[in-house]
Amino acid sequence: VTQDLSVMTSTLCALALLVAVPVNALRIGAPRALGTASARATVIRAELPPLEDGTACAALVASVKAAPSEITFAESIKAIEEDYECLEVPFTVGAVESAAGKNMGSAKILSLGKVGGLSAEETLALFGEIYRGVVSTPEGDDHPNIRAFMACGWDGVSFPDGVALASLECDLDRPENCS
Repeated sequence: VTQDLSVMTSTLCALALLVAVPVNALRIGAPRALGTASARATVIRAELPPLEDGTACAALVASVKAAPSEITFAESIKAIEEDYECLEVPFTVGAVESAAGKNMGSAKILSLGKVGGLSAEETLALFGEIYRGVVSTPEGDDHPNIRAFMACGWDGVSFPDGVALASLECDLDRPENCS
């Protein structure tokens, strides 16, 4: 039954990719809309440098490579928020669509994985105990973004408006300074 479920999930993921994922879906530094109808609802271009030594995210990535089973979700989110401005952007994982501002934990972690050049396995480890719980309940239906990412990997991830991270130097009230 588990093997049948895996085949069905992979098939659904492949179909979702044919329908939902544009060719340029994983643009880093691509324009992204911010906010709602407020003054922040403008388009910016956030140029993200590679992870720098001495940053919280660089330490997190080193930890995930050395001891992935010891990472916690809270420590991943803390490191990301320490190093980046987090943007509310829509994203899709397989057939799972998340509107801007929804499932922000997944948006942040998947964005860091993409920016940091992490493998799918390393990125999943950043979800910490949540990922380990999903693995222990393969028949479950909780945490659909994680489950879809487990099935589809990076091929199933789309950030049509760009990733959910911007440089801390980016003044979100003056987006012209972010390019």
